[in-house]
Amino acid sequence: MVDTILAKDVLSIAVEQNALVIDVRDYESFRKGHIPMAIWMDLEEIKRGNIKIRKNRPLIVYCERGSTSMLAVKELNKLGYHAMSVIGGLRQYKGPIARNNKF
Repeated sequence: MVDTILAKDVLSIAVEQNALVIDVRDYESFRKGHIPMAIWMDLEEIKRGNIKIRKNRPLIVYCERGSTSMLAVKELNKLGYHAMSVIGGLRQYKGPIARNNKF
């Protein structure tokens, strides 16, 4: 079972829980526009367990439509993180969009 959140709640949950927002789309898509506060992570790096994030911080993970983020969340949870997937991904998100942030 994977924890999920609604796209409309991403920013409020991120602030309330001090959660890290992670975009798992391709880097070019991230660069063109992403949820504010988000960092980019490569799904393959997540699958390899090559992650340098504290495990005590909640993670909010999104992609374009929600299916890739579900895979990422399953992998992160196996590694001991508390990760949540955004239902419907960026397509359902109607809030502000940031550009050009780098991790």
